[in-house]
Amino acid sequence: MLSGAGSHTPTVPQAWMSVGFQDGNFKVVPVPQNIDWKEHEKWLQSLPNVTSVEVDAPVLAATVPNDPFYASVQASYLEKLGLLKAWDFVTGSEEIVIAIIDSGIDLSHEEFVGRLWENPNDNDNNGIDDDGNGCIDDKNGCRFINLTEERSQQCGYTDILPTGDISDDDDGGEHHSHGTLVAGVLAAAGNNNAGITGVVWNVRLMIIKVLDCGLEENQGIPGGDMSNVAQAIDYARRMGADLINLSLASNPNDPSADLAILRNAIFEAAEDEIIIAAAVGNGGSSGPGLPAAYTRFSNVVGVASAANDDSWPSYSAYGAGVDFAAYSEGVASTARSDIGLSTPYVRITSGTSFATPFVTGMFALMKMRNPGLTLEEYLRIGRVSARPVEDAVHGRNWAGSGIIDIGSAVSRVPFSIKGTVSIDWHKAPPNLPIAARINGAYCGVGQTIEEGEITTFSIEVLSAAELATCGKPGDQIELLLDGILLTQSFVWGGLNEHLSVSDETIDLVRPVPTELVQQFTFGWNLYTYLGEPSFMDSALPLFPQKLLQIQKWDINTKNFLEIPAPDISKTAINKFDVFWLVVSNPEFVAVPVSTAVSPRAVSLKKGWNVFTYTGSVLPIQKALQSLENTYLQVRKYENLNTSWLSYVPNVPEFLNDFSALRTYEVYWILLNEPNILVMPQ
Repeated sequence: MLSGAGSHTPTVPQAWMSVGFQDGNFKVVPVPQNIDWKEHEKWLQSLPNVTSVEVDAPVLAATVPNDPFYASVQASYLEKLGLLKAWDFVTGSEEIVIAIIDSGIDLSHEEFVGRLWENPNDNDNNGIDDDGNGCIDDKNGCRFINLTEERSQQCGYTDILPTGDISDDDDGGEHHSHGTLVAGVLAAAGNNNAGITGVVWNVRLMIIKVLDCGLEENQGIPGGDMSNVAQAIDYARRMGADLINLSLASNPNDPSADLAILRNAIFEAAEDEIIIAAAVGNGGSSGPGLPAAYTRFSNVVGVASAANDDSWPSYSAYGAGVDFAAYSEGVASTARSDIGLSTPYVRITSGTSFATPFVTGMFALMKMRNPGLTLEEYLRIGRVSARPVEDAVHGRNWAGSGIIDIGSAVSRVPFSIKGTVSIDWHKAPPNLPIAARINGAYCGVGQTIEEGEITTFSIEVLSAAELATCGKPGDQIELLLDGILLTQSFVWGGLNEHLSVSDETIDLVRPVPTELVQQFTFGWNLYTYLGEPSFMDSALPLFPQKLLQIQKWDINTKNFLEIPAPDISKTAINKFDVFWLVVSNPEFVAVPVSTAVSPRAVSLKKGWNVFTYTGSVLPIQKALQSLENTYLQVRKYENLNTSWLSYVPNVPEFLNDFSALRTYEVYWILLNEPNILVMPQ
């Protein structure tokens, strides 16, 4: 038996702090009990070579739903699809609307109560199409089913026109509850301590019924007509759906399913960048059915099934049109609560119909994380995130990019920032570089774009899943415009926080330089003298060296007068005097200047005047406030472009070439009466 020499009870710290040092190393240190931790933090910050002191932050285990069937049934396949990782970033959002085009839904099921999309303009059940959208009383969606004698007799349908009756009436034996099953896989309420969890815990579902109750002639499998699928897609688009789930398909190689109305509806959905996840069908070697088989439409995503061992299941269609695969065998979902089951939950045997909502859910979570990406960006992320699969015995495409990895996809979603940009209160020029930086690492680049009367910018910032040094929750994003650090910064969002800013306004006020560089080209150039009062011959080192002619502004004559060579030695010169110079070769003159401005008054006469502005960088109205309404126009000359820029007060901004006065720049001003310009600090 071994024993210690004595006993000691350690003192438990009240907290821990991370201390950074100048050599780049870090050390985690305890905060003793009975000490004010804020004072302890200040003391640590005062130590030599310490660069940072931060209180340690708690972390929690990954987000796991408390739904009873999750651990016993769902975890095995949902965790393989990466959902635990995805749920650490986003679980759902009521801002996203998903249209489920199927056999309807059990409106009274506990997993969907209060989670359906609602049409506020036709929700009164008065038998009238109040909003004129082509569907009567479409409170939560619409039914598009052609009335036939069989459907009238077996399903009890009586309506010829589209109506808001979207109840799931599929009770065809083992094929019951098709629409409700699909909806449960996709969007059963998560973490509500009941039943199962969907891929998306919280979302608004637009239910569009195109499949009937399951006719005897179809062995109880719900059926419909492709023209109504087209109308349903069009309805979903018009009523604001963000995504569409189609767990249905035509018979493979059925040319009659390729309808113009269907192609037009999909095309218009593509124009609105709506992703349509469509089941490829269970025809095996017969190939995918429509709409999944359409390869001409980038917004149609064909979904196949993968067996639980990641192999190809023989029932899942393969060939052109397959974009992704997901699991469907043994998946738990919601069943109709009104057909006598002991519990309104079942395990699905298999089928591409039930793989499809996993893909829809993946794109929904991505869109919830960042609603500002393009269709192609969502698709790209989905593709690069998918897990490759082994070839099937037939050697054909059966899984597209692979089995989806929802966690990898969601973690790759970038932070997008869009908006308008101006410099010195004026529209910025196009093609200026804009960059995003996180902890010193560059994580995104873009450029300014001229769009009519404004200049816009758009930049996507990479996540840590794309580049290890880039964005993760809590990180600060800095923006640099043309190499200048902006005042705007953004925080990489945590759980259920958007990674999107769509209307940011950047107004960069360029700082006063510590060194003023005046550039000259061949010919005439404008120049301001920034040296101390002197005579011309002593001041010439601050002028361009290839001078052919010098003209100095004379305030009395309001003109430039040439200074002949013999007079240079006896011509006085003062700081901020303005000159026209003829230069024989391009060159530049750099002079150190003070960034601290001081007030200066300049007497101006009626007509044109020229002066060097020495006030703070300000909008022209504020910079010239002392002149009130006596100035008619302000101009400045650009040496390198040999061009004049103009500002006229009280005209639309886009008609002016600039909007601010900058320190140490030369301006011409036209006055309608004499006045004194006081340059503000």
